[in-house]
Amino acid sequence: MEEVVYYNCEGFGDDKNSAQVNGIATSIHSQSHNLAFRQSSSYPHGSAITGTNPGDRVFVASKGKALISVYTWGKESPDQRIPVPEQLTALTLCPNSQELYTENFESEDESNIPKFRLPYLLIGGGVSGMIYTWELNSGLLLSVKEAHYQSISALKTTNDGSFLVSAGKDARILIWKITDLVSFVKDDDRVIKPVHVISDNTLEITDIFINNSIYQDTKLYTVSRDCTIRIYDIVKFQLLSTFIIGQQIESIVVDSADRAIYIGLSNGNIRQINIYEPNPATNILEARGGFGKVVTLSEDHQLTNTLTHHSPNAVTSLALSLDGSLIISGDSIGKVTVADVVSKQVVKELKELGSKITNIQVINFYKSNQIVEKTQKAIPQFKRIISNKNPKEQEVVYQIGEDDEKKLFDIDAHLDRVAQEALQFENLTTINSEVVMTDAYDGSSSEKVQELEGKVTKATKAYTDLRKMYEDLYSEHTKLLENQ
Repeated sequence: MEEVVYYNCEGFGDDKNSAQVNGIATSIHSQSHNLAFRQSSSYPHGSAITGTNPGDRVFVASKGKALISVYTWGKESPDQRIPVPEQLTALTLCPNSQELYTENFESEDESNIPKFRLPYLLIGGGVSGMIYTWELNSGLLLSVKEAHYQSISALKTTNDGSFLVSAGKDARILIWKITDLVSFVKDDDRVIKPVHVISDNTLEITDIFINNSIYQDTKLYTVSRDCTIRIYDIVKFQLLSTFIIGQQIESIVVDSADRAIYIGLSNGNIRQINIYEPNPATNILEARGGFGKVVTLSEDHQLTNTLTHHSPNAVTSLALSLDGSLIISGDSIGKVTVADVVSKQVVKELKELGSKITNIQVINFYKSNQIVEKTQKAIPQFKRIISNKNPKEQEVVYQIGEDDEKKLFDIDAHLDRVAQEALQFENLTTINSEVVMTDAYDGSSSEKVQELEGKVTKATKAYTDLRKMYEDLYSEHTKLLENQ
């Protein structure tokens, strides 16, 4: 398995023919896997990936155009350019249930895996503040919601597909139930509203992050240009902690074990905020913040928890490797680097794109020699009006994998396996493996045994004499005590 990083930029204004490469996918640890995506410029958080297996797709909301470009993983040019009602500034995917869709297919026999598989929903945020929800397997527009007063800056869904979090330039964060967005409601009087509205910030929300945890421990991390990092409990809709720093924040990523927060600043620094720190008195790890506490971060003059290799260019996007040991960062001039979080040293520089990096995502890649099919089934065209509310009239396109025709008992395979096991016990070399038994008690050995027996006898006699002497002395001591 490899770790592949996908990143793209906002593009160039003079690229009229859209011929330049705006997106790249490459391995973090080697150069064995390197893909290019043309015409893939987007706003920040304006792209989404379903996976890296054959048949997986990359969705990019084209900057400056009311289009979504759809790429098959491994292809350089888009397969489809789907028109949408307006320019989209953010995209996110909502997965199917675990039985229908899994992110990574890893098995010895992949013949029964469908080549055309898609997540359940594609959700986009527009420049007008609208949220659009499409069902990918049918192309139907399920809902359009007036969410924010200004354009949407980021969209995220929880891993179980329960909640959608939207952040906008109007400094608000809205939490929606996805079941409300896709429900077929015949009552026209019912108005679908967010389950919670967060208005704690005073300036634009630049990035949000949802941790990869169980439902009861799901946390939302937000950063804003008002120099604050806020942590919320999504289930209880409660503010847990607030961190204040002296620079505007552009991006955020959190360690998968919730050990540290990494934020990209407008001055080009990446600041590490440890969520747990040892108590100076007891040397026991204690959580920082919690219960609505406000923590003001001091300047890191010793650069103990700061990476400065992007300075003075703003760090616009961040991602972590799967084990949290490497941080991948992109800045406002298109530079992308991989750095070690412990030593704070750059270990690798990726290909520059020449303009602001808008998206970075690290994903698993299981095969290095995948064959990209020339023809792929097209995704249904997205509707631009809300679909009929009758679910019986929907047509869903879904490919079913080939039947797995495994025999209950394959006699040929069993005989081959037995033959391979038998080879383990056969001697196929010229080495003589015969075991020769010899008498271990020859003449010299007998003399050594007698010598050892004599030593044991002397030691036993000396021990016996010493024990008798000790017992006599003890008896004499006892008598003296009795006479007193």
